[in-house]
Amino acid sequence: MCDLYNKILKLVENLESATLIDNENGSFYVKTSNDVFFLFVSAQGYTKLSCYPTDEKVNPDHYKLILEYNACYTETGISIGIDTDGHICFQTLILDDDLTNTFLSFTRKIIEWTDLLSGNRSKNTSFINKVLRV
Repeated sequence: MCDLYNKILKLVENLESATLIDNENGSFYVKTSNDVFFLFVSAQGYTKLSCYPTDEKVNPDHYKLILEYNACYTETGISIGIDTDGHICFQTLILDDDLTNTFLSFTRKIIEWTDLLSGNRSKNTSFINKVLRV
């Protein structure tokens, strides 16, 4: 667990005003200055990485639960879901020996996608359907 923490710490050193929080239960939260929230959950041989917008009034576990029940995988290996308020959630799996590369490509894809999104639920749903080719 300490090894994963150190790897994540090294990653977030390059993010402007990022905060790393150890939940002491095998998961780590990273919140950036622009309210992007990453959740790393360690498992055997891989790490589950979730990314979603956050709101100080909302517990981020709320997004995690919605993502578990309401996500579909795209061809990129990234799952994408939407909550009842129209927020977008992303998730991928990272092999422990490829944390840096996967995190960077995951983040680039999310930035590309979120540039197209707004808080408009119908727009977000339309975008997800297009990405998933539903």
